[in-house]
Amino acid sequence: MEHNGFDQLPVVSSKNGRLVGLVTLGNLLSRIAARRVQVDAQVHDVMFKFQTSGHLYKEITDDTPLEDLTEFFEKNSAGVVTEKGGSKVKAVITKVDLVSFLVKKASV
Repeated sequence: MEHNGFDQLPVVSSKNGRLVGLVTLGNLLSRIAARRVQVDAQVHDVMFKFQTSGHLYKEITDDTPLEDLTEFFEKNSAGVVTEKGGSKVKAVITKVDLVSFLVKKASV
């Protein structure tokens, strides 16, 4: 993750490719430091599971208004952009991405 510059990775179902969760570098490192996860653990052991935990998935698509995205980032550090219905993951977006976009747009 870190080698490629990613702090978050979407997790998709091997059965249908739908988004099922998110692995974050911060969560992974804190679990390792607290010895709550073994080196041979699988992704499902360390990911935020959208359907089985309190982590509700908010759909973000290419058509999501920036106002909604700004509101989303008041409570979240990263989001996953999908096709409508969550059928295919397109990108991971962070607060930094949003701020960078807004700065570039303002300078045009």
